[in-house]
Amino acid sequence: MTALLTTAIVAVLMLTSSISATQNQQQQTEHLVRIVESLADTSFPLTQDIVDRIAEMSGGRIISADDDGAVRAASHVVPDDIARQLKQFAMETPGSDAPHKVVVWDGRSFLTAVISRQFDRRTQRLFVLVPQQTFAHLWWQSMRSSLPVALATLLLALGISIVLSHRVGQRVESVRQLFSRLASGDFPKVDPSGANDEITDLMVSANELSTQLRDMQDELRRTERLELMGQLSGGLAHQLRNSITGARMAVQLHQQNCGSIEDDSMLDAALSQLRLTEEQIQAVLSLQSSPERSESTVDTNLSELVQDVVTLVSPRIAHWKTDFAVSVDDDMHCSLRQPSAVRGAILNLLINAIEAAGVAGRVSLSLSQSTSDGESSPTRPEDTVASSTGSTASGTKPPLSRTVCLEIEDSGPGFMGDWETASRPFVTGKPQGIGIGLTIAQHAIDAEDGRLNFARRTHPSDTNSHTTTVCTVEFRSR
Repeated sequence: MTALLTTAIVAVLMLTSSISATQNQQQQTEHLVRIVESLADTSFPLTQDIVDRIAEMSGGRIISADDDGAVRAASHVVPDDIARQLKQFAMETPGSDAPHKVVVWDGRSFLTAVISRQFDRRTQRLFVLVPQQTFAHLWWQSMRSSLPVALATLLLALGISIVLSHRVGQRVESVRQLFSRLASGDFPKVDPSGANDEITDLMVSANELSTQLRDMQDELRRTERLELMGQLSGGLAHQLRNSITGARMAVQLHQQNCGSIEDDSMLDAALSQLRLTEEQIQAVLSLQSSPERSESTVDTNLSELVQDVVTLVSPRIAHWKTDFAVSVDDDMHCSLRQPSAVRGAILNLLINAIEAAGVAGRVSLSLSQSTSDGESSPTRPEDTVASSTGSTASGTKPPLSRTVCLEIEDSGPGFMGDWETASRPFVTGKPQGIGIGLTIAQHAIDAEDGRLNFARRTHPSDTNSHTTTVCTVEFRSR
């Protein structure tokens, strides 16, 4: 770039010098023409004094000669060879297309013109000689006068070019290092501050690429962990389920053989916990289900399914001293592809609500059917929607004209972050949690083309208003 800039400035300097030299030569010719035009129509005698004055005003040399070439008056002493050249020029001029001639006198070039005048019935010739500078001399003179400006311009341009190239080079190097680190598996970001140009746009795009690659890497790691956990837990879950089934059968046989025991509530609680554990294991196994979409459905009484889940968590409700309220309409039927997976999803959501509410917290569960046409809206005007999810096999969420709505409300603090983070596998805020409860629930609800929504609901009061977390699950009713 520096060589190109230097070449351009030198070329411009040479071109301007050539133009200036050409213009100066044209000005010399025009100066001679003006002198000739001024003296052509004069009739005063050309005495020595007049010739000296004309030479002084014109800045050249003036020679007056008769028709035979004899010099009558001259501003300078005329050598014989110059006199012969002028005489020859005077003889050639009337029939020549070149009215001017270059005469070398004392080593200097003069542009010469001849004027024929009639005075006192005699022909007089007036030779006007104007100093002529060569093109090379004029070019170098113009070059020498413009050279300081050109050098200053070149130095300034080089300085600016070096500063700009240094700045641009640093930013380009930052982008190069960023892409090099991206290729090595590291995903940093660069500061895009600076001039608002194409490099800034490239930096912003590179930062976006870094963020996307980091998110994709995190998602890939979570998927790998989930797949590995599914593979490892599959066999373990089958073994646990068999063992728990055997334990449950043993307890049931013990109840049958010891029927005289009046209070066997502890055994009932043990059986309930064994069934709860079986359901949780079944929910984990649902993650191993085939990714192919099954179109066959089972008519399911969702009311009975929810009541069964409430029965399973009753010991946990008693243990946490939870203020629990339930309202379930009868005969809420849905066509479900995997009822056991839906049972596991509702079980996980209800357990999460009980644990989020804490000891002596409040939890309510309601199951109702929407009778209005169009897309139902389970949230209320006072709700602040925290998240809304739902998908189908095609990636879109269809309008549910008639829905069965399950709403779980708890007095807990709600999510500490956003829903997208909370629903990712192995992300949990519980000290002893593993972070797959919401993943299981989301997986099961998505398989049924359902919706899972979370919102914060404000309950105004004259004394003390409070907010609760509302989890809403919607299924298409039959």
